[in-house]
Amino acid sequence: LGLMWDAVGNFFSELEKDPDQEVELSPMASIEASPYAKIGFANYNNGLKFMETRINRPTGTMLPSELVTVVGRDAVDDLRLAFKTIADVGKDVVRIATSASTLVNRGFVSDNEAPSISGVSFLTDEGGEGVDDGSAAILASQGASKLVRELVDDGEPLDANIVDGNISMSPHRLCYYSDPSENHQVPREVFGAHTDSSFVTVVPVAEVSGLEVFDETVRQWYRPELSARKHWQEERRTAGKDADCLYESVDNSKIPWYARYVVVIPGEFLQIVSRNEIAAGVHRVVASQTARLSAPVLLRGRPGARLNVRRYLGSINSDLLNEVDGMHMEDLHNEMQDMQNVLQKAKNQ
Repeated sequence: LGLMWDAVGNFFSELEKDPDQEVELSPMASIEASPYAKIGFANYNNGLKFMETRINRPTGTMLPSELVTVVGRDAVDDLRLAFKTIADVGKDVVRIATSASTLVNRGFVSDNEAPSISGVSFLTDEGGEGVDDGSAAILASQGASKLVRELVDDGEPLDANIVDGNISMSPHRLCYYSDPSENHQVPREVFGAHTDSSFVTVVPVAEVSGLEVFDETVRQWYRPELSARKHWQEERRTAGKDADCLYESVDNSKIPWYARYVVVIPGEFLQIVSRNEIAAGVHRVVASQTARLSAPVLLRGRPGARLNVRRYLGSINSDLLNEVDGMHMEDLHNEMQDMQNVLQKAKNQ
């Protein structure tokens, strides 16, 4: 992640030095799998600049290709490796959360408590009848592992029978936030409160705090990046090290403190597969005079894969699961985006 931050910083600093390079970048445009999935560069002229990058599935390279002309091949390779690392963290969280919520909701436990033989079930992919609690825990874990492998789009090719499309649905978004207004006394919201149509959004902790997540319990905004800084300082203090030092040495390289941390925000897909046990996290970005860089990965669904509820979650024991059962992930993503647009229009009115 330290190398990733070098690449992100170099990308935006190069554009700052030579704004004409922005014209050479592919403008933000939709990809084949969804009108809502974008790739390319956008300067919103209000302090926000985004470079939406994605993995080319057949080649494993990162798009758009013009990234190389701005930061060089090595930096793009660092971004590609960082995407894989961040995606692996996100997939682990989705697997654990899905397994736990399936177990809590007795997804693989039959309501009639039919007997099993020595705790072993003759379960097929299409149901969990006759499974006891012990076997259900194993089946919940197995179902969650299948879900992550088959539904979460990590940019890797999966199965010749699944039409995934050539471009991953999961973007690695390089972001530049600043507040161009004259009043810098109070940080200003520059990216409004929202939830993501993702399984999880994994946000590497940035040097400049600005990510805020809404805490439903106390009804206030929480800054996880500040908590990460406190954790870093406390860990060093406990180890007898200088708590004010902002880097660590790894293989003779200085790695910034924030490269050790990521924030994992649950998305709308995780809310569905967890049977509403884990609500999608409402979050926003605020900015001040000091520019903030960010590089979130939004782990979305493989466009050609279907959400087979019985295979991944056991029983269909809710109206929501019944509604989404069998849907292609690209259709589910598009419907969620349509709904978000309707809600945003209603809010604006």
